[in-house]
Amino acid sequence: MVFTSFSFLGFLALSVLAFCLTPRRRRSRDILPSGKHFQSKRHATALPPRGYVLLGFSLVFYAFAGWKKLIFLLLTALFVWLCSRQMGQVYDNMNDALSRLHDRQEKAAVQKRHRKRCRRLAAFGTVILLVLYSYCKYGAMLVEAIRSLLVNLGKGGPLSAWEVIVPLGLSYYTLSLIGYLLDVYWRKQEHESNFALFLLCVCYFPQILQGPIPRYRLLRKEFLEDTSVTSQRLCRGTQLILWGYFKKLVIADRLNLFITGVLGSYQLYDGLAFWVTALFSTFQLYADFSGCMDIVQGISELFGITVEKNFDHPFTSRSVAEWWRRWHITLCQWMKDYVYFPLAVSPHLIKVSGKLKKRFGAKAGKNFVTIVTIGVVWLLTGLWHGASWNFILWGLFFGVLIALERLGLRNLLEKLPGFISHFYLLFAVLISWVIFYFTDLSRAAQYLGIMFGLSGQPLTNSQTLLAL
Repeated sequence: MVFTSFSFLGFLALSVLAFCLTPRRRRSRDILPSGKHFQSKRHATALPPRGYVLLGFSLVFYAFAGWKKLIFLLLTALFVWLCSRQMGQVYDNMNDALSRLHDRQEKAAVQKRHRKRCRRLAAFGTVILLVLYSYCKYGAMLVEAIRSLLVNLGKGGPLSAWEVIVPLGLSYYTLSLIGYLLDVYWRKQEHESNFALFLLCVCYFPQILQGPIPRYRLLRKEFLEDTSVTSQRLCRGTQLILWGYFKKLVIADRLNLFITGVLGSYQLYDGLAFWVTALFSTFQLYADFSGCMDIVQGISELFGITVEKNFDHPFTSRSVAEWWRRWHITLCQWMKDYVYFPLAVSPHLIKVSGKLKKRFGAKAGKNFVTIVTIGVVWLLTGLWHGASWNFILWGLFFGVLIALERLGLRNLLEKLPGFISHFYLLFAVLISWVIFYFTDLSRAAQYLGIMFGLSGQPLTNSQTLLAL
């Protein structure tokens, strides 16, 4: 089911009705011998009845995509949950051992030994998740390549691309699970003892398809609060859903008709049409993606849940770095928390940076760290979007621009008039979406050549004027 289908609207209406008819959890409290009341830890981490309703509907929603995909998701979630529980037990054992020791060196040895075990568990869980992700996302392409090779060799083969399972929301829940494992390892949060609550945070149906990428501790808190659904939240949720559908169906889908028309027969058009198409593509992608995020936020409001914001007026940005702080916010935040910062403080990178500082000066060492960390982040961002060279080039394109801004271009942009900075940003974004759209790099190069007048075609012709 997709957000724009009538079946989804019926499913949503049924889920909201069941959610509202389910009673809220009673605020039972335990009593101390002194007569004071307190909320037990078990009660504080128990999923409320309405949470079980959401979990049930989320599993049903996922089952519509196929029972094999649902089983794949359940097994993946169970694996990560067991890894985190094991890490939690190791840390509990460490704390018990430390409480009985007094010697500082013995405590350090105990901490080192237990942290090493947790590091292995976190690494094992992360590697398995990445292997599963790579198999699901790139396996079909690999199987097809092997099958073609066998056919060319005259040996045939039973391999076929359809055998590869591609779960819904694979890219989103994989990042969320990796972030959860690393947070438990870094002790930013405790391991989750309630599997039902953990599973709900993984497969919550409004955001499983297109995000936002949730931070586990924030989404967990929303499900445990069991807030009442007020008329104000219902009204706000309905307004967000309608606004999202307007952006998606009225703006994005209408712009897409023009875009596909031009790109489908781009030989008939000239540079002006291509510039307009690139501009429309930017607005179309924003209206489509942000419209879906508005729908996700609106649906969550109907359930009394607040999800993280994924867009924050990106077209007001004056630099590429600021653009990515406002566009797909949760993806950029994830890359910053789990790739950029850990890589920047890694011992190996610090060691190389120190050598460069001694030989070429402090600035060289600092610039080296900046270039490497930004390069890795944007290479991974490109690969996350797709298994094609154009996505890698698209990621590196933004990586180079952001690195240049960090190395001095940002200071220049801040001194320039605002309209020049906005023009620079819009120009960079338009070029990036051309690279993003064409999986065939030769077609992307041809398209860019026509845009810049390098193909010998005029800026405009009668076909372009008719299309506009």
